[in-house]
Formats: sequence, C-alpha cells, structure tokens
Amino acid sequence: MHDETTAGNARSTFEQALIRAITEGYFPGRSADLGVNTSAAIEAIAREHPEAAATLIAVAYDAFQSEYGAVG
Repeated sequence: MHDETTAGNARSTFEQALIRAITEGYFPGRSADLGVNTSAAIEAIAREHPEAAATLIAVAYDAFQSEYGAVG
C-alpha cells in the first residue's frame, strides 16, 4: 500500500507542476520532489510559457512514465 500511496503522490505532484508550468510558466525546482528527467521536462515547458509545444508536454509525460512507471 505504501508504494501505491507514494506513486499517487508523485502523480499528483507531477500534474500540479505540469499545470503550473503550462498556465503560469512556473517551475518549482527541486522542491517538487520529482525525478531528474521529469523535472527537466517540466522546466523546459515553463521556460517556453506561454508557447510550450505539445511535444514538450509529451516529453514530460514520457519522462514521468519512465521514472515512476504506470501510475493511474
């Protein structure tokens, strides 16, 4: 159960960071407690705000998937 809770928290953290990067250009840095590749992908989206390409968003999802596996 602990692993599911941790994975769920990671998914929630990822989604919140992604939404803020897309809508506000905000990147929380390492305080978001995400993997290195996921953080880098979200930072790239924030830097491109408000014109982040869909491919950058797809890269963020792929990075999250590779670091955390299938999280529903």
